[in-house]
Amino acid sequence: AAPLLVARPVSINFIPSIVFYSPNPYNKMLGAEAVVHYKISAFSIMSGAGFSRMEDIGSYQVNYKTNDSVGFYMRVVSFTVDPRNPGQITYIVEEEAIYDSVPHYIIEDKTNYYSYIDIPLTFGYSVLQKSRISLTISAGVKFSVLVDKQEPMVDFWISDAELVDIERQVPARMNTNWRFVAGIDFGYLFTQKFSLHLEPVFEQYISPVYAEQPGY
Repeated sequence: AAPLLVARPVSINFIPSIVFYSPNPYNKMLGAEAVVHYKISAFSIMSGAGFSRMEDIGSYQVNYKTNDSVGFYMRVVSFTVDPRNPGQITYIVEEEAIYDSVPHYIIEDKTNYYSYIDIPLTFGYSVLQKSRISLTISAGVKFSVLVDKQEPMVDFWISDAELVDIERQVPARMNTNWRFVAGIDFGYLFTQKFSLHLEPVFEQYISPVYAEQPGY
């Protein structure tokens, strides 16, 4: 008889991640998901829903102006006439600074947080099922929807400075993204209803994380 499609109990996964992409080479993400496994012989299909929160370093260019000295000129404050040489005048001068509005900028980093609802869909194959130990390889995709973002305001204060504007160096995030996922699951069966798994997973973004921005 053909193998039946059998549903396995729901698994609860805790997912700590380190994320690498330009321009921020190191970011952290924490997530959790509930996944239902459907098994056909050694093959399995896994899907469910999860939640993840990304910690992302955002860079901002703060443009401002200050009234700075840009040079000087010699100002005549008095003069004298040499009595022995009436045609000879001696001028007494002093340096006078010239001020102008001079543009400056600084780069400020802020930690932003982005929350996502994740929907995974992966396909697995059990390469080892011996006694209580199992080894499964899997691959698939994960679809994520942005549901919340926390982007703290940049605090700017410099005495006698005029704020011009604040330019975001990293573009705004897209509302959705797709990732390719692949992993190797090491499992240990404690009882018929409970097992513990460790699964190193590689994920690759296959759609843009950021919105398009000129010059980026």
